[in-house]
Amino acid sequence: MHLIWLARPDLRSAFDLDTATGQREFADWFRVSAFREYGIDTVSRDGDGPSTEGARSFAGPLPRVGLGLHSSLIRLEASARSISRRLPSTLRKAGTRLWKRTLHNSLRIESRFSTRWSGDPTQISVQGSEALEGTVRGEPGVSLIGYARAELGMGEHVRMSAAALEGRSINWGVINYGERIPGRQKAQTDETRFISDNRYKCNLFHINADQMLLALLALGRSFFDKRYNVGYWAWELAHCPEEWDAPMALVDELWAPSRFIQGAFAERARVPVVHMPLCVSLPNFAVRRRTSLGLQANAFLFLFTFDFFSYVERKNPYGAIRAFKNAFPGRHEQVGLVIKAMNADESSEGWQRLLDLIDGDPRIVVINRTMDRLEVLQLFDACDCFVSLHRSEGFGRGPAEAMYLGKPVIVTNYSGNTDFTLSENSCLVDYRLIPVGKDHYVFSAGQQWADPDEDHASWHMKTLASDPRQAQEIGKKARAFIRSNFSPARIGTLYEERLRKLGLV
Repeated sequence: MHLIWLARPDLRSAFDLDTATGQREFADWFRVSAFREYGIDTVSRDGDGPSTEGARSFAGPLPRVGLGLHSSLIRLEASARSISRRLPSTLRKAGTRLWKRTLHNSLRIESRFSTRWSGDPTQISVQGSEALEGTVRGEPGVSLIGYARAELGMGEHVRMSAAALEGRSINWGVINYGERIPGRQKAQTDETRFISDNRYKCNLFHINADQMLLALLALGRSFFDKRYNVGYWAWELAHCPEEWDAPMALVDELWAPSRFIQGAFAERARVPVVHMPLCVSLPNFAVRRRTSLGLQANAFLFLFTFDFFSYVERKNPYGAIRAFKNAFPGRHEQVGLVIKAMNADESSEGWQRLLDLIDGDPRIVVINRTMDRLEVLQLFDACDCFVSLHRSEGFGRGPAEAMYLGKPVIVTNYSGNTDFTLSENSCLVDYRLIPVGKDHYVFSAGQQWADPDEDHASWHMKTLASDPRQAQEIGKKARAFIRSNFSPARIGTLYEERLRKLGLV
């Protein structure tokens, strides 16, 4: 129950679990809606579980899957206890049989799972999914499961995995999983590679940990059964939360897109955690004049992009605006800052804070809309420098794509991007670690992230704007590094080598 609340931005917005009213209202919503939306029976009496067969469909090509919760679910007791310790005390004290029963049901998974006693009884694994034991079934190959049509970072994640596998001498296909995805579903993708079932031995999940239990309910037990399940998850803080023990129990291996993520996962995982970089590849596109994009023709332009769905405080557009205005206080220099946002609520406090910082500066252009892929690339190409004063990144696709296009990047020298933003090909910004603010990121209690030095970022901005030739030289080095080390061919080779080692292809 708590995981469903955490996984749903609409529920987190509607129900404040720090208040008694929010707790009561969420419990009422869950009692009415959980069966309809998740196939969870919240009114059955104590016993083995619900007496009704729930059914869920998902917005992909797979057929509707019936979930026989009464007969086929077992308890993930340790994970339920772990999460229940974080529930509001008022609910625990008020006689919360409904809360506990529905939380318990939401963490129950199907009977094909069994406890793996490897020193910790909380560890759960799929029966027979050890490739080396020879019990994995299916055709040799890998199914890429993810948001293949979604215009968001995890959608690009699965599309880039497909690009890396294109041309490899292994069988593979894409299963479009569209469960509860915000934003548009119009990304260009090769649908000839779509498959309607997970016929291959390996399931490669491009579905993050906080969504995996929902994926289990949506896809059904047979989807995971007798397959080698790999989580190719993004994560953007230095430590892996305890709440992920249950999702981790669903996979046999984790692939980490960056060394930063690998370090976080390795702290808690009882399965192999393999560093597996993402590839960076862009389609061809027609160059557009700046004026057609509403940009200054002759200014040195800095670009900052962010998605309001990706936690605004983490992306830190406010720091980029302050650094720009500090670097060029007179408003007479031939410079500009382009802020490309998407999914912004223009009535929100965060959006108003952004506008207040800009304070009508005509050099700062704000674009708040979802662009198609080629339009975004044209915007990247039209600007001179990419800026990312993030507090933390799992991988850092924005800087990576700017580097692919030969743009210098001014970037916080922290987290996943440090795999490719090096002192010789990027303008690295110093930082100090600070606590993650309340509600600034999910599962962030006790965690830290970067506070980039805005004066240092301003210095980089002034240096590049005053010496465009130096900016171009840095951009050339950036382009060469990304295209050499993160190409589809190189990353595809890493994928194939790992899958062959496991005997899956």
